[in-house]
Formats: sequence, C-alpha cells, structure tokens
Amino acid sequence: LKLRTKIEASSNMLPIGLKFKAQETSSLSLSVIKYIKATYKKEDTKDAQRYAQGKYADRETLHKELRKSAKLTIDKLENAVALAESYYAYLRTLQSRFRISSSRGAWGDSFNPFAKTVIRFVFSWTNSFIPTNRYVTYDIEHEKANVLFTVAALQSHIAIRFDRKDLTEVKKALHLFQGSAGILDFLSVQVSKKVLTPKSADLNGKVIGFLKELMISQAQALVFEACMLQKVDPKLLSSVALGVAKCYEKTLGMGEYGVPSQLFSRCNFPWKRYVRHNMKLWTATSYYHLSRDCLKEDEYGMELLALKLALNELKKAQAIEKDMRNQGFFGKYKHPALDALEGATKILEKALIKRQKVALKENEAIYHERLPKSVRKVEAKILAKPSAYAEPPSDENNPFNKLIPAKIQAEAAQYKQEAKQMLDKKKDDTKLQDEKIREELAEKGLPGSLEAREGKGISDNLWVRITKVQAKGGIEHVDELLKRVLAAQDKAWEIFNAARGALIQEQQDDEELRKKFGGRWTRLPSNGLVVNFNTQLELVEGYLKRAAAADEKLSLKRKHEDESMKLILLNRGELEGKLPKVSQESKIEESEEEKSLRADLSKLSKIIEARGKILELANQKLEEQEVEAILLTSEQKKISKAETKMTIMSEFDPYFDKLKKIDDLQNTLLAEIGTKNDAWKKSVKDDPQMKKRSEFFGKINSGLEAHESISSNLAQGLKFYGDCMNQYLNPIHQKVNDFVVARGHEKKMYMEQITRSLAQSGISESKSMESKGLYSMPTAAVTVEPQVVTVTNVQGRII
Repeated sequence: LKLRTKIEASSNMLPIGLKFKAQETSSLSLSVIKYIKATYKKEDTKDAQRYAQGKYADRETLHKELRKSAKLTIDKLENAVALAESYYAYLRTLQSRFRISSSRGAWGDSFNPFAKTVIRFVFSWTNSFIPTNRYVTYDIEHEKANVLFTVAALQSHIAIRFDRKDLTEVKKALHLFQGSAGILDFLSVQVSKKVLTPKSADLNGKVIGFLKELMISQAQALVFEACMLQKVDPKLLSSVALGVAKCYEKTLGMGEYGVPSQLFSRCNFPWKRYVRHNMKLWTATSYYHLSRDCLKEDEYGMELLALKLALNELKKAQAIEKDMRNQGFFGKYKHPALDALEGATKILEKALIKRQKVALKENEAIYHERLPKSVRKVEAKILAKPSAYAEPPSDENNPFNKLIPAKIQAEAAQYKQEAKQMLDKKKDDTKLQDEKIREELAEKGLPGSLEAREGKGISDNLWVRITKVQAKGGIEHVDELLKRVLAAQDKAWEIFNAARGALIQEQQDDEELRKKFGGRWTRLPSNGLVVNFNTQLELVEGYLKRAAAADEKLSLKRKHEDESMKLILLNRGELEGKLPKVSQESKIEESEEEKSLRADLSKLSKIIEARGKILELANQKLEEQEVEAILLTSEQKKISKAETKMTIMSEFDPYFDKLKKIDDLQNTLLAEIGTKNDAWKKSVKDDPQMKKRSEFFGKINSGLEAHESISSNLAQGLKFYGDCMNQYLNPIHQKVNDFVVARGHEKKMYMEQITRSLAQSGISESKSMESKGLYSMPTAAVTVEPQVVTVTNVQGRII
C-alpha cells in the first residue's frame, strides 16, 4: 500500500532578474575636469584629472557590460557589481568634495569652502520597464539612484545563474535575492527621496516596493528549494510553499494598487499576470505537499480534498497562461521565465493527477473515507527577508584631496583653535575683572552704603532688579539651569566616549584580522584612517574639560551665596521688615558728592555691559572667518606662515582695541570712585545702625549679582553644550558611525574574497574557517523532532 509516497514533484520554475536600465551619455568627466582646471593650479590637477577620466571610463565599461548582460557569466556579473559600487563610491566622493548643481541653474550643497563655481552634470538613462523611454537628469542623487538600481539588477541576474540542484548554490542565490531586496529597500528609503529632478517611472517608490517584494518572493521560493534538496517533512514544505504564495500575493497587491497601470501596459513582460500565476501555482504546490503529509498521517479523506484543491488552483493558474502570453496585436510575450513557469505547471499537474488516481483507487478499495468539508489549516512560513545594505563609502584616498592639502586643513583648525583660546581667555579675564571690581566696590561699601541712605526702605530701582530675579524663578530657576547644564555635560561626554570607543573597537578589530590573515588582509590599516577623527576628538575634549571646570566653579558659587540668594526671594514688605532702622538725625538730603558717586557707579555698570557685547561680536567674527580660504590664497601667493598667521589674528585687533579703551576708562573711573567715596564718607556722620543697614544692602546686592551672573553663565553653558553637540560631537559621531559601517562593508567583501581565494586554491584552511562560520556560507543541518522539522544553520537561525 501507499505506493504513491514515491511520487514527488519539485519546483522547476526559473526566477526572473530585474530589468536593466541602459546608460546613455554623461558629462561626468568633462564637467569635473573643467571645474578643476578653472579652480585650481594646473600643476596640482594632473592626478585629479586622470582619476576623473578613469572613473568616467569605468562608467562606460559598465554601460558596455550591461548591454551584453544576457551573455555574461557569474564572474563577469560580479565584476560588474564591483564596478558599479566603485562608481557609486566615486559619486559620493564628488558630493563630499565639490559644489554640485542639482539642475541647470540651481546651486547644490557643498562641503568645500573654496568653491566659487559649481559642477553641472548631465546624465542620461533609459526606463528599465520601457527601454525606448530615455530621460535626462542633472541631479547626481538621481545618478546614484540609477546605479543602486543597477547593482540590485546585477545581483538578481547572478542569482538566476546558479545551479538550483546544488544546495550550496541555492543558498548563494537565496542570499543574493535577499541582498537585491535590501538594496531596493535602501534605495526607496535613503536615496530616491533626495532626488530633486523628475524621476523615471521605475524609480517611483511604489514601483521599487513592487520589485523588492518580487525579489523576496523569489528568495522565499529558494528557501523551498533548499528544503526540497534536504528532503524535509512534507508538512514544512507545505508551510514554506504557502509562504511563497503569500509573498507573491503581497507583490501582486503592490502591483495592483501602487504601480501606474500604463507602466505595465507598455513594457515587454506581463508582470502582473506572471505574479498572479506564481501565486496560484505555489498555492497548488502547498496543497500538494499537504496531501503528502495527510497520507503520512493516514488521513485519506483529507488527502483527497487537498489534491482536489491543488488541481483547482492549478486550473486557475493555467487559465492565466493564455493572457500571460498574449501581447495584443504586436505578438506574443517571449521569456525563459514564462517557459519555465508553464513547464513547472505541467509537471505539477502530472504529479497531482497521478497521485489523485492512485489515492481514489486505494480509498474505494480499502479505506472508504469521505471528503471532509474543509481542509486542514496550514500556517504560512515566510523566512526570506531583505538583507541590510551598507552603502559603499566615498574614496578617502582620492587625488582630489591634494587640491586642498590636508596640512592646510590642519593649520586652519590650529589657527581657529588658537583664536578660540585667545577669545576664551579674554572672556575669562573679563569675568575675573568684573568679579574683582565688585569685590573692590564691596570693600568700599558700594553700592550698599548709598542704597542704605535712600528713603525709608528698599528703593524702586533696587526692587525692580529683585522682581526681575524673582520673575525668572529665583533659586529654583538657577538650580534647574544647573541641573540641565550638568545633564548636558553628561550627554556630551556620552557622545564623545561613544565616538572614541567605536574608533578604538574598529582599530582593535582591524588589528586582530590583520594578525589572523597576515598577507591576505590587504585592506588599509585603520590606524592611518582615524587620524583626522582623533584630532577632532582631542580638540572637542579640550573644550569639554574647560567647560566642566567652569560648571564646577558655578556650583561652588551657588553654595557659597546660598544665604544672600535666598534673601532676595522675600517680598518687599519682608525685606523692609528685616532692614535695620536709622535715627531721624541720620537722614539728610543727598549731597553733591553722593550724586556724583552714583553717576560714576552707573557709568561703571554700562562699561561692564559693553565689554561683554564686544566679546560676543569677536566670537561672531571667529565663526564667520574663512581661515582655509586665507591659507589657500597665502600658499598660492607664496606668503610666509608667520605673515599669514598675523593676517588671521589681526582681524580681531579692532575688538581688542575697543576692549583696551574700555579698560583704560574703567581704571580711571574706579580711581575716581575711590577718591569720591572717601571724601563722601568723611562728610557723613558715623552711625553704627547705618553701617548695619549698609551691610544688609551689600548682602542684597551680592545675592542679585550671584543670581544674575550664575544664570547668565549657565545659559551660556547650555548654549555651549548644545552647539558642541550639534556642530561638533553629533557630526563627528555620525561620521565615525558611517566610517565603522563602511569598514564593516569592506570587511565583509574582503572576507568573501578570501573565502573564494581559499576555495579555488584548495587550501585546507578553508575547511577550518568554514567550520567556525567566519567567512563562508553556513552549512545547513536538519534537526528532526516528533511531528516537527526545523531547518537551521550552524548559527541557529532558521533558513
């Protein structure tokens, strides 16, 4: 009995690769070389011109390869992938180095402070769905999108060339389809949204989504084929086949409701009918293997129902075949994938009819089971997913870097740092000077001794200052600012440590691989690539340390002035209640000496305020200063470094001259205040109660000064940490992350290259490395448990 268990049906369907976009003309080489010649000295541009011409030649070679892609072997296609990714990296290099227009007249983004003109490109491509549609673009982002689409198409064509009777090659094809889907996903999320010029229909987000789901469907089909080659349980085969059908169903939904109908109607392949046919065929395949499982479990009626449903789905698929071939008045669609699809349908139909015939005969003779009302539910297993795609990094060692020497960038950073340190020192000196002035005034009893003689209580001017502090929140406001500053300091150090830690880890990984593989590991050492990052991090570290010291000083001042700061939080009545009283005899009219002293103190207050504004303008000048441009001009004119540095620093002379004049005026005014104060004190009758009153006003002024200075400094601290993280730490951290990701992509490519090299040379080391799962494709193992079959790889992931 059960002779039909020997009847098998495997998938003989041929996956389809993405259609290629044909490259047409490009002004790539001419535009770059023209810009270089116009912007830089002729003797410095030879290498850059050769480099640009070489990359243009690579684009032309890629164009030729794509035109004969149908005849290319796997090796040639892999070379084309490497060529396309190298060209993509070159486009990123251009973006990071030059100002590039996104249209005929628009200015593009620039990372080059010396650019006085822009590079304008003209790229021409065809629509992959409708090859006769040619379009022109001026946007380099559009060119990048087209190149990524080409890489995805090349990977899919490599995948369809592998032998699907070999388990290892089936797995390679599976990973390539998943990789192609990952590239399309990256394209839709990261690249195509940056394109400013009109896009061709095949770069529409919905179309990209349709193609991505098609690649996942074909990857899931290869999961099924891997299971077939390993002869897994029919129950699992049924679930995996249903997963393929669900993937095609999702793909069909994307095509029905997302892709413009005119796009499919004008192309030379019946995309939607092809996908719908696959959906029906894989549903029939799922029922077919369900019938095998029912036979295994002695569920003969359920087996017959599954076979019946499989034949019904197969008839629906066959009904599509006529329309799938029909191309209207222009002829018939012709494609190997359509031939393979119809051939697989016939094979499955033959197997189903044969199994059904034997099953009916055995059931009528022996089992006499009736068909159940519904078939057993099958859970779809979808194991294929898009692989994450690492964008090829820009070429760090390109000759364009020589156009702006690294030493100029280093010198510019050094000069900026020196100027920043100079201004910071001026600022610190100013704060110390202001505090010293207040201490000198406090020793003279000013302005408390004057305020003590005003009226019966707190003067209106003094109360206005107090209410301003109270309106801002008083001590709670200061403490909240201090808390936020310390939190910002912690966050800044966290980002700094993350960036530095990532660099250290990458260097350690590189050293370990270099030791492990020796001469085979030809990748550039990380130590030489992270020098610029470390220089920037050391600069930021100096800023953070100085800021941390300032934060500590403010915290100590907050504790020291706690009593005086709490005093000015009282209301006016409470303050006047605490104010020491004086006798009626001590209350005299304001003298001329007192009036003059008050006027000088007002002038001194304005001088202190003006000094701060001058320093703000000097710092603004530092931000606007184009040090790199000055250095480049000086180098071209053969001006010495000493003279160049003098020119850079001399731009701050007007601010320093103003500060010197203010300092001179301040010293003169302080001397006059001291003289007038001594004369005024001699004219005033000595009163112990008035002395206590003066000390009370001195404490109020001390609290006001503490509130104002601490709040102002903490606000500057918050701005500093915000600017430091936004302008320095976060960009550095992002660049470090991009660098680490790019190095990881390089590592993966080098691992694969070493794997292929070892496999071709037959070195026994290949086996030992493969057993560790370090660089080769994981071997599959079948783990069988009662009623459950799970296909896993050596890392334990279900494949």
